[in-house]
Amino acid sequence: MPLKTADGSYPATPAPSQNILLYAAGNRKSYVLSYPDGTLVGRIDRPSFGACSDSNGNVYMTGVGSVAEFAYGQTTPFASANVPGTAYSCSVDPTTGDLAVVVFCSSGCTDEVAIFPSLADPPQFYETSALTQMLYCGYDAAGNLFVDGYDKQHFALAELPAGQTTFSPIAVGQTINIPGQVQWDGQYMTLEDAYNPVIYRLAISGSSATPVGSTQLHSVGRRAGQSWIGKGIVVVPTAPNAKRAIELGVWLYPRGGNRLHVIKWFLTPHKQITGVTMSVLPSGQMGPRLQHR
Repeated sequence: MPLKTADGSYPATPAPSQNILLYAAGNRKSYVLSYPDGTLVGRIDRPSFGACSDSNGNVYMTGVGSVAEFAYGQTTPFASANVPGTAYSCSVDPTTGDLAVVVFCSSGCTDEVAIFPSLADPPQFYETSALTQMLYCGYDAAGNLFVDGYDKQHFALAELPAGQTTFSPIAVGQTINIPGQVQWDGQYMTLEDAYNPVIYRLAISGSSATPVGSTQLHSVGRRAGQSWIGKGIVVVPTAPNAKRAIELGVWLYPRGGNRLHVIKWFLTPHKQITGVTMSVLPSGQMGPRLQHR
């Protein structure tokens, strides 16, 4: 079934040259969807906690003990790497192509960030005392890596500057209930609050992050999964009438406000959408022939 707009109508099918796909990470299966019609393109028989993508349309999906890389439109990974714990979130450095992955420790150790030059190469691991629990990570345009989470019971944000080996704490002038996605939006670092969801834009200078705007999301529900910003929209796993994120909402970014679209047909009870990313095929490249299923 195609994706409906908020008023119940159906949007026009996009021109094929747009080549936009959504990869939705789920706690039982994951899904590939065309955008904006929301048609199911494929299922991935792999539970995932989060997803991220690079400028070539490659998608990375995290999971217990490993992270996997998919080419645009594919449901079988062409590369994977093991991690000593649970790979939770990820981000790609736009300056180097390195992949950063937040890894939850198995036992007797601390959370850390694994940075892979490629999934065929061994990663370098980084820890920080500024975060007793790491959650989401995101690179800015200069290759600085930001990671959110908790310092004991309190929200915290830390930065690993490009080319450095030590994280520094960043003071955020905004109350955050539940730390969510960290992502560069093309101008600012953004930080998602996953409870009563809202996305904050942050101007970062030195060791301080100052909110300069926010994207308020109507009809988003109480909790959200890992969001993704791109192509003038933000896609958010959400649950207007449930505790678990069981559908994808789409809003204009940074305007927010009323929801443009909703995708909710592909889930059944006891499943959850944990994260989403956008895979965009670069102009001039040919992707696989997509079979809606």
